[in-house]
Amino acid sequence: MTWRVCITTKMLSIVGLTFIAIAVIVSVSLIAFSRFTWAVQHIYEHGVVDMSVVSNIALDMEVQRGLAGRAPSELNLESQGKYQADFMARSAAIDQNLGRYVELEGEGRGDRRTDPPLKRADQPNWSHHQSGQ
Repeated sequence: MTWRVCITTKMLSIVGLTFIAIAVIVSVSLIAFSRFTWAVQHIYEHGVVDMSVVSNIALDMEVQRGLAGRAPSELNLESQGKYQADFMARSAAIDQNLGRYVELEGEGRGDRRTDPPLKRADQPNWSHHQSGQ
């Protein structure tokens, strides 16, 4: 009889240890999954969102470059005025996107090791474009 109790005790201890091992593996997997989810969200916020703002700035600057190249060759004053108005609108859009980028960096997302977060003082002054010069 004692021999059966000994084997039963050994079997129960093996089953118990197996259950504990499975519980540890599941809990570690859940922790790893939550950290993975956070890392993916972090990559999305720093990569996709920032890149969309920066690409909008680059696109507006490219359009401005084209407008600046076309305006001097235009002899019609109405067309020049249209180019100048479009240039000013693009300047305002660039200022808005730069402000949005600064806000994104100021939300605690500027924890990159190589790039310090931008501050309002670091933002370029585009007001000379808006004065009509």
